[in-house]
Amino acid sequence: MKLSVLGAFVAVFTANFIMFFYVYYTIILEYRYKITWKYHEPLMKSMIKLGLVNAIAIFVMQLNYRLDVLMLKKLSTLEQVGFYAVATQIAEQLWHIPYAIETIILSRSANATDEQKVTRTVASIFRVSMLAGILGSVIIFFIAPYVIPWIFGSEFVSSVPMIQAILPGILILIAFRILNSRLTGMGKPQVAIYTFLPALVINFVANLFLIPRYGGMGAVWSTNLSYGLGSIAFIIVYSKLIRMPVAEILAFKKAISIFTVN
Repeated sequence: MKLSVLGAFVAVFTANFIMFFYVYYTIILEYRYKITWKYHEPLMKSMIKLGLVNAIAIFVMQLNYRLDVLMLKKLSTLEQVGFYAVATQIAEQLWHIPYAIETIILSRSANATDEQKVTRTVASIFRVSMLAGILGSVIIFFIAPYVIPWIFGSEFVSSVPMIQAILPGILILIAFRILNSRLTGMGKPQVAIYTFLPALVINFVANLFLIPRYGGMGAVWSTNLSYGLGSIAFIIVYSKLIRMPVAEILAFKKAISIFTVN
């Protein structure tokens, strides 16, 4: 409707607003749950306390995602910002894999009675998700040289090597997102802060050295370093918290499902 950025914002807001009421009335009419607006002080205090920690964790992760763009604007050219933005936009499509299941893992973890069964199942989901991520990475790697000029124009061909180079960092972050949903469901979202706050600092320092010299590709290498170290640290901490060796988390075996719908 020729409203530019405002039009995009209005469209997103309208879509979410409609979806909110659709879900609200579906819950009431189809599932016949009674939703009240009564204030429950103990429950609200518990949710705010846990939610605040989770919000900080999400903020740290979002800052890790976007720090490169902010620093590229200061240390490089807008052209490099554009190339890098397109590269991350395409490569981050791999994150639809954890997006699809992390909410389910979180809710099942929060209501689980058999913690060991949930832990084994999440490990199985983690392995399958990583295989799907590897397959997706291979597809993106080979189709990027053809898709980028077709969608964005030949001016953005320089984004192609950035896409191909950033795939390892995007891939390993799938591991973090899957396993983090388990710990968040257990009431331990702070683990993400402990592991990715140092990674954020590493990202910042690496960008200071690499972006002025290599532009967008320097931001790619910084991202891979940050995501890789943060995810590896998280997997190690996760292994200790759930008392499952890293080798067992990575080893393929028959899955035990906790996601059966009664």
